[in-house]
Amino acid sequence: MKKVAIIFFLLTISVSANTGWYSDYVIINKNSTGNSYYWIGSDPSFGTQLHGLNFGTVTSLVITGADMKYWSDNQDRTGGSFFWLVKSADGSTTIKSATENVWTQTFLGGNDYQGLWSGSDDILAGLSASTTYQLHVYAKSWGSSQGDSWLSNGGADYVATFTTDASLPVELTSFTALINNDKVQLNWQTATEVNNYGFSVERASTSLGMTWEKIAFVQGHGNSNSPKNYSLTDTPTGSTKFQYRLKQIDFDGKFEYSHIIEVELESPTNFSVQQNYPNPFNPETTISYTIAPLPTGEASVHVMLTVYDVLGREIATLVDEYKQHGNYQVTFNARHLERSREIPSGIYFYRLQAGDPSLHSGHGFVQTKKMLLIK
Repeated sequence: MKKVAIIFFLLTISVSANTGWYSDYVIINKNSTGNSYYWIGSDPSFGTQLHGLNFGTVTSLVITGADMKYWSDNQDRTGGSFFWLVKSADGSTTIKSATENVWTQTFLGGNDYQGLWSGSDDILAGLSASTTYQLHVYAKSWGSSQGDSWLSNGGADYVATFTTDASLPVELTSFTALINNDKVQLNWQTATEVNNYGFSVERASTSLGMTWEKIAFVQGHGNSNSPKNYSLTDTPTGSTKFQYRLKQIDFDGKFEYSHIIEVELESPTNFSVQQNYPNPFNPETTISYTIAPLPTGEASVHVMLTVYDVLGREIATLVDEYKQHGNYQVTFNARHLERSREIPSGIYFYRLQAGDPSLHSGHGFVQTKKMLLIK
């Protein structure tokens, strides 16, 4: 019996294989001072130990890379990744769930591998100011026969702490507009950001009675102590004079408005109606048109935009009101017609009439274009 037991033990040792880790780092940029290497696992030759570290008060904390080395007795590793998450100061509550970053693996020879990742993971994004948190990091590699190999501090993660700064949420340093034909390019810059969810971009125009409407939302950078640039291009319609403002919103819902900037587009010199887009369409298409000032100098002109079938029967009236000079858009939906009726596939016409288009009056405009509905 003793002999059999020894033989079994020797066979077990000969077929088993192991995996392991050595010289493993996450690379972190603290307060925009440059990248530093923080080691996890066993003590390597350089860098700062992440586990148990207190970063202190930070205005920015960004994971910019990972450099992991690991090994396998039977050379079966096919890839790997590292994870990071944020918990409350006492570790009882997960504030930001785990983010997994898969690295690029290189075979170093023998039984050794290296995993490299680079990027920009903002740890502070979405966190509250003047609050202490835990940063948790762990990693794994995987292979064809031995499965996953974890670098996780015995399943407890490698944990560092940090405290977010109490700076003002957002310092807006500029907000400007550039006009390019019928487009308005809005540009703005922040010097610092803390807890910045983003910007609601709002526009007002004379055609709306200078009331504000949201036209877009631009995601913020969360937390940053370096300049951040933002841009948005708008193609306004319905007037030539517009105002813009930013509504900066924190993650906790608090908000603050920027100063107002005003732009004035050149008045159009000619009436026009554009080809609908898309064309052919189903079921919806957009028609753009331009209303120019009349020689008589009226501030507004009566406009009608009507859709007809090939027999000249009126299908829908899209516009029937007075309009100031400017660029406009209207949507035609073949399914949403009066009396809940639908129209079949085929050729249709839309006709723009502005002012008095009678012969030689010089006080109006009329034009008809063709469009194709395909169901």
